[in-house]
Amino acid sequence: MPRQRGKLATLHKAVLKGEEVLCKVIYSDRINNFLVEDFLETVVKLSFSPVKANLMPVLGYFFDEQAFYLFTPQKISLYTLLHEFETSRRPIDLHKFFIIEILFALHSVDPSIIHGHISSHNIFVEPDFQHNYKVYLGDMELSPFIKFGTLFCDYQPWSVWSSPEILSQAPKILEPTKQMDSYSFGMLLWEIFHNQVPFGNDLALTRDYVLKQHARPQISENVGAELAKLIRLCWLTNPDQRFQFSSIYSKLRQE
Repeated sequence: MPRQRGKLATLHKAVLKGEEVLCKVIYSDRINNFLVEDFLETVVKLSFSPVKANLMPVLGYFFDEQAFYLFTPQKISLYTLLHEFETSRRPIDLHKFFIIEILFALHSVDPSIIHGHISSHNIFVEPDFQHNYKVYLGDMELSPFIKFGTLFCDYQPWSVWSSPEILSQAPKILEPTKQMDSYSFGMLLWEIFHNQVPFGNDLALTRDYVLKQHARPQISENVGAELAKLIRLCWLTNPDQRFQFSSIYSKLRQE
């Protein structure tokens, strides 16, 4: 199956050593040893992260003249959990603190580990027998391929969760910052509490609202005043004025 225009990879179910897994396939005839070495260096760096147990594991990979194949465990994305499961099957106690604790820990190490493209598509959950949910952050290991795909494969590394500076500079590639993660996390909180995809998942509409009208999604009155204030502080246009994750973490722990 060829890669869709604007997408970095296609996702497939596969079997690895007798286990059902997910396989991300990045189609390109320009993948080389240097790119794969950058990928492996990123994987090694993440293996020393203080929250490595909450990062999506890499089970294996290989590449040929046509594509790069990445194998990860088969887990449910937060997007699927919120928007594709029946209401009766969706857990009502999905705790936002699990996500903030992972991001807070990544931002707290020196040098900081920054995601840059947070969305409900790359946050995954795994239920256990007690109906609790372990949370995983995905796509961290793909940062070399994101840069590569943007330059050579028409990949568009921006979405309805992206910050204004990313949307305004597209198709220019920006180095990820803590402030980008803060903005996307605010959009993620909005999505969780409203059970809707921001801006109806319409990127053109997002650009119009965010860049031209300086608008954000409307926050329901059912969201507490303090939480609504926190979300708005994550959404500020000026990156330097946005809440840092240390402040977000502290505020959410008080909720």
